[in-house]
Amino acid sequence: MATCRWCGAENAENAVTCANCGQSVVEPVPPAPMPPTPPAPPAPPVAPAPPAPPAPPVAPVPQYAAPQQPQYAPPPQAPQYAAPQPPQYGAPQQYAPQYAPPQQAPKNGLVNAILTTILCCWPLGGVAIYFATQVDKRWAAGDFQGARDAAKKANLFATLGAVIGLVISCVYTIVMITSQSGSTYTY
Repeated sequence: MATCRWCGAENAENAVTCANCGQSVVEPVPPAPMPPTPPAPPAPPVAPAPPAPPAPPVAPVPQYAAPQQPQYAPPPQAPQYAAPQPPQYGAPQQYAPQYAPPQQAPKNGLVNAILTTILCCWPLGGVAIYFATQVDKRWAAGDFQGARDAAKKANLFATLGAVIGLVISCVYTIVMITSQSGSTYTY
């Protein structure tokens, strides 16, 4: 028979736990002794830290009094609230953003850009075509200000290309006329 060391009840010889209190009947095995640890090597000597320089004297901070608030305060007034109205279907809600797109898209000026490219100045006309194609894309994406800016740039580059092309054509014509009038033909 094994006697429980907790409650003193008698249990079967091969019982592991007490039938009365549920505690372990088996004597605990003492832990194995740990081998002694070798002593740690001595730490290298540490050089003493240099003395800290003396702190500079600190001037006292002048104390200023905060400005006083006026003693008069207007009497509080009760807020005026209106009874909330139930939302109506199709009506804009109270805090819903009110965005309305402009009525119609700006003109993209693609025809002017193409004519400038073909007839006058192809580098500026190409830039004008790029901005003219961006107008409709930005308008469809909801970037209304970007569409207006692209339309202005397309018209600007188309106009500049046309003016520069006409100036170059006029200068070329004048140079050709003056060079032919001063030459003499001998046969």
